[in-house]
Amino acid sequence: EPEMVSAVDYACHNIDFYTGVLNKSKNFPRPHHDAYGKKAMKEIKDVAKRLYRVLAHTYFHHEDIFKKFEEKTHLYKRFKLLNKGYQLAKLTPPIPNY
Repeated sequence: EPEMVSAVDYACHNIDFYTGVLNKSKNFPRPHHDAYGKKAMKEIKDVAKRLYRVLAHTYFHHEDIFKKFEEKTHLYKRFKLLNKGYQLAKLTPPIPNY
């Protein structure tokens, strides 16, 4: 059963959890890091989907903060380009003007 948590807790939990997932050598063996298997791609797609949820929430509920952060970091712009190249997640609802 999913637990109801605040948006900040959701974002922090996901960042912590997926940092661990992405740092597991079992998921992303080296030195053949460009030869990821199906499990690795599934993990990357899950990360992308959840990151987009955090970005979309921030845009739609805290637009001023999103715009200031995006102006400095271009995180969403870079995420969108990465997503376009690898088709990681559906970006819905779309964040306009970015």
